[in-house]
Amino acid sequence: MDLKRTEYINKNYYPHLDGLRGVAILLVLLIHFYSISIGWVGVDLFFVLSGFLITNILLGYKPSFKSYKIFMIRRGLRIFPLYFLALFLIFVLGENMFLQHIDGFHVLVENQIYFWTYTQNFFLVLDIEKPNTLNHFWSLAVEEQFYIFWPLVVFVLKKNARWMIASFLFLIFLSFLLKLFSNNVPVNYTWLPYRMDALVMGGVASVIVKKGLNFNIKTLVALMLTGLFMFVGVCTIQGTFSHVNLWISKIGFFAIDLLFACLLLFSLSQNGIASRIRKALTNKPLMLLGKYSYGIYVIHWPVKILILRSGLLDGLKSGVLMNTVLLIFSLCLSYLVYHLFEVHFLKMKGRFVVSERN
Repeated sequence: MDLKRTEYINKNYYPHLDGLRGVAILLVLLIHFYSISIGWVGVDLFFVLSGFLITNILLGYKPSFKSYKIFMIRRGLRIFPLYFLALFLIFVLGENMFLQHIDGFHVLVENQIYFWTYTQNFFLVLDIEKPNTLNHFWSLAVEEQFYIFWPLVVFVLKKNARWMIASFLFLIFLSFLLKLFSNNVPVNYTWLPYRMDALVMGGVASVIVKKGLNFNIKTLVALMLTGLFMFVGVCTIQGTFSHVNLWISKIGFFAIDLLFACLLLFSLSQNGIASRIRKALTNKPLMLLGKYSYGIYVIHWPVKILILRSGLLDGLKSGVLMNTVLLIFSLCLSYLVYHLFEVHFLKMKGRFVVSERN
């Protein structure tokens, strides 16, 4: 069966992708609270989803400076308020508290300009000792850097869908080559040119769906299995699922991104199995996790680190119990932050719309 003229061509919202976003944040929580080493792939799933959804939005815009401006404003309203609130609480109001409880936090304070300018992914690879309190913010920098230039790429290429896909595939190949010839794992993991393949793969999936292009399901499944076997193969050979392994950074990142991009595209097909996948992903718990995933991602790690280092939960003997308490607290806090803070900025997005669409 082909992915041709499905009911998704004119849509910007796909309910089951909220569930897929829920899977992504769940994977991140598993590695951060229960040390499940493969959980890092959740960030790659976020990248593929972002590439798909952002490209999907941009394909509906008429190329112009106004469209670019409105796109950036709407992205800013979604991302900036909570992000900069977190930085304000950490570096301004909570500086003394973090300095008191977290060894080496002064290094982050001295280099906080990287975080305020969304360049912390460059800071994290510097060969200086630093606490891991805000390490997870690297992926937010990668996405923000992507948002700045990607609209320009889509607007320039959008008139010819096949030329667009060819150009996207070239960018994916280039990103893969950068990783393949690099022996610097932190750079492979955190710098946009090296991680761009995940985001652009999502873009390819968006063009195929939005433009109603033919794509054979058997070919898609073959690519999906290729990604799976590549990922499992390199992890088996290396004896680990860890993202800090050199060969996983060279090959594993690309392989898992290919698997996720193909899975996303498959879920949007008219295949019977795809329909069951969509149904599974639209269950309420996963969709709720997806809805609050951004807040959960921003909040959970510094909250966990601060509470652990402050000794507030020292009375709990079980590490699993302690982490479960921290997880539940982080989820509840994210829920409150969304409804008491984030939602007010999300409502403002309605003031900024593109009147001229393709």
